[in-house]
This record gives sequence, C-alpha cells and structure tokens, in this order.
Amino acid sequence: MFSLPGDRKFIVDQNSQVMNAQIEIPGHSFQLPIAEMAQLLGISVGEYLKLDHRPLQAYYSPDGKLNEFFIYVSPHNDPRVLNKMLVDKSNFVRFRPEEIYRRC
Repeated sequence: MFSLPGDRKFIVDQNSQVMNAQIEIPGHSFQLPIAEMAQLLGISVGEYLKLDHRPLQAYYSPDGKLNEFFIYVSPHNDPRVLNKMLVDKSNFVRFRPEEIYRRC
C-alpha cells in the first residue's frame, strides 16, 4: 500500500501497475479501481493521478440511509480537466450509490 497527496491510499497488485491499483473508500469494505474512478469522473487515469482532490466519501441521511458518494475537487486543478467533470459550484462531484457499487 502507498499514499499519494490528498490522503489517497492505494493497494497495488503484484505487478505494481497503476491501472490495477485500488482506492479504499473510508467506512466501506470495498475498493474502487483507479481506472473506474477516472472513468466515473470522465477523465483519463493520467489526469486522475494528477488531480488534487479529497478521498471519495459517503453521505448518509440522518436516518442512516446512504444517499450518495462525493469527492471534493480542488478548484486549482487544470481548467481543461475540471471542464470534463460534473463539478458543482461547491467543487464536489456526486455519485449515486449504484454508480459506485457496480464498478467495484
């Protein structure tokens, strides 16, 4: 396991290939491949690896229901990369739970 800026932790396969690295999702027992996260964001793996962002997080309603996953993306990233993603005015990209689960 190794870490990159932004508290991202990766588990790398025996070949240490970035394409096969996994993203740990805090509070969940599954991992998301880096290539899948990049695809969800609409960017390349290379762009994802350069992206300044916080870890993927889950948002729960007060009654404990998982409403969505989200990732905060710094506004200081390359504007061309930001334009490819569905970043809201608060610099978050949001995902329905099923979007994440089907890629794990």
